[in-house]
Amino acid sequence: MDIHAPLANYLPADWHQSSMLINTEPSLLRLLNHEADIPRLPTNLSDNTRDPYAGYSKEQLREESVHIRLIGPPGEQKHYSNLGYALLGVAIEEIEGEALEAVFSAWVE
Repeated sequence: MDIHAPLANYLPADWHQSSMLINTEPSLLRLLNHEADIPRLPTNLSDNTRDPYAGYSKEQLREESVHIRLIGPPGEQKHYSNLGYALLGVAIEEIEGEALEAVFSAWVE
């Protein structure tokens, strides 16, 4: 894994990624540092104010990835992004070839 490589290199091939993600190529390192300029939250969260992520699926994240519009050019400012970390989780699953929970469990053991 190259942390300087674009996120788009590590997302599943069947995901129709936002042209913004492909053209600006925020890297894994920028995601880790909250410098990818990806919005803080997905636009397709539930109205559940207590837990808006309850039931949020990987499929919903894939659908959201098509519509992402960056806040600005990656690397110019820090913007905390739950959405960016969710995409980073998908990238880790692709790199490791297994579910994120299994990857984290193996790292902790």
